Amino acid sequence: MDKINGYISAWAGANLSYAGRAELVKSVLQGVECFWLTILPIPAGVKAKIVQLCRNFLWSGSCNSHKTPLVSWKEATLSKEEGGLGIRDIKAWNKALISKTLWDIQAKKDTIWVQWVHQIYMRSTGFWEYKCKTGDSPLIKQIISLRDEIIVATHNKEEAVQLISQWTSNGKFHSKTTYDYFRPRRAKLAWTKMVWQSFIAPKHSIILWLGLKEKLLTKDKLQGVIEDMSCPLCRVEDETIDHLFFCCRIANEVCFWVYVEMTTIDTAMEQPKKITNVGGSKFQNSTSGFKRWGRRSPFIRYGVPMISLTVFGALGLGHLLQGSTQLKCAVKIFEGKSFV
Repeated sequence: MDKINGYISAWAGANLSYAGRAELVKSVLQGVECFWLTILPIPAGVKAKIVQLCRNFLWSGSCNSHKTPLVSWKEATLSKEEGGLGIRDIKAWNKALISKTLWDIQAKKDTIWVQWVHQIYMRSTGFWEYKCKTGDSPLIKQIISLRDEIIVATHNKEEAVQLISQWTSNGKFHSKTTYDYFRPRRAKLAWTKMVWQSFIAPKHSIILWLGLKEKLLTKDKLQGVIEDMSCPLCRVEDETIDHLFFCCRIANEVCFWVYVEMTTIDTAMEQPKKITNVGGSKFQNSTSGFKRWGRRSPFIRYGVPMISLTVFGALGLGHLLQGSTQLKCAVKIFEGKSFV
């Protein structure tokens, strides 16, 4: 616990994006594949504390902050294809690591410790028939409990052996494959294909991910906290996720010139194939438009009410002007045009 806390705390002062924090959390949880987690079940209190540290750091940048998470930890631990961030579930990860010890015992691996276990606990019975006794160690009880869980899931011993055999190759145990078996699952979501693209910067992908989940703190979610609910770009309608990214007149003009036709979060989620077929570079340009979320501060601070070269730069779309005659013409047309 102290090591994990120290590792995360060392980065608490760094100005990391959500993507940077997510990667750091992943490295912490994946890095706990150490001797102790392989041979000891993690107490529930310790699991809860690890989750608390990682969750706080992910959403606030500090281990000690109790900022309300934008997305639940349960959702964050789903795979990216299922709508999560691919962060490992600590309970399933512990089971995956304990499974390595289970495999060693049932396979009678040639080690002193495995030989000792068979001599002390299983002298008169096999691993698959052994029943725990009151005085057995917590590790043995955990291994047998895990064995029984696998047998129930596969219906019999033979299929259980066949299952855990799939977790090894050439005599080497694969914790990643085992974790994939134990981790929580949900149905795969089509829209995730357009979020996690190799040509999209991770920090942009997470903003897009939060937007599609309608978790970004647009002004409509801050009623009672702030008075001005108007969109910082057009100053006409109230700011919502759909309005900011799709319905705002300034956003619509920008999206038109990069060949993206979407009107709401729902339509964006319903047609990922159509969007990705626009082409790699064009889709990259369109997703860069989501940087307007992070770049809307100048509009809030200075109240810029027109689309211009300055607006394109503030939206993070200035790079589009470098090689696009069409966009340059569009900007000249819109230069000085007020949308208020």
